[in-house]
Amino acid sequence: MNPRYTASVEVLEYATGLPALALHRRVFDPAAPAPAPAATASGVVGKAVLFARAPVVFPEDGPWLATLHSPLPVEEMPDFADIPPAGQRIEAGRPVLTFFARAADVTACLEALRRGAADLDAQLSGG
Repeated sequence: MNPRYTASVEVLEYATGLPALALHRRVFDPAAPAPAPAATASGVVGKAVLFARAPVVFPEDGPWLATLHSPLPVEEMPDFADIPPAGQRIEAGRPVLTFFARAADVTACLEALRRGAADLDAQLSGG
């Protein structure tokens, strides 16, 4: 068994409402409380990691601030994750942050992720 929580599990949880991590815990700790029933989820969920095209100093201001200042309950999908601290220098080719999208279908979800990446890249590059 692999006890590690893989990066794709959170997408499955957000997409299906299935409390995968809580179920996984019960495999190793049968005395753990049973997870709450899965919430009803809709649409397609996507996750992307934005990589720096050029060296960047992560700014203080951006669309990720709402995620930082108003954390959601663990079962609700945030807009951003893995947000670096303001002022951190990120070299070209390194991951900057993670972002999510939910849409009615795969095509719309991929387009939302592409738009999100383009918007973030423009903001980080000063454009």
